[in-house]
Amino acid sequence: MNAVDFIWSDTLLDEEDIRAERAWQKGQLDAIGKARQFGTRFCVVRDEKLVALSDTELTDLEQKGFANLERLDRQIAEFQDQSTAALVLNDAPVQPIGAKQR
Repeated sequence: MNAVDFIWSDTLLDEEDIRAERAWQKGQLDAIGKARQFGTRFCVVRDEKLVALSDTELTDLEQKGFANLERLDRQIAEFQDQSTAALVLNDAPVQPIGAKQR
């Protein structure tokens, strides 16, 4: 099987995909919070190995998670702006041909 070169872009995602990614990100941040709350380690996979991170090692991961959450929120807001703009009606009365403008 041949490898396929593909450049990933967020433009391939729709609002539902972004919302799913946002839910995953919120879940990760919640799990980090629970690990801190109960004094346990948070496990991640790095270089195909399971690594248990301590509370002090989670700070960078958590900051990246919050930054990603903000990015996803902005993307969802952009999708909502686009969809509401498509629904706006032009309610201005149409001037008959040859009518004088006020």
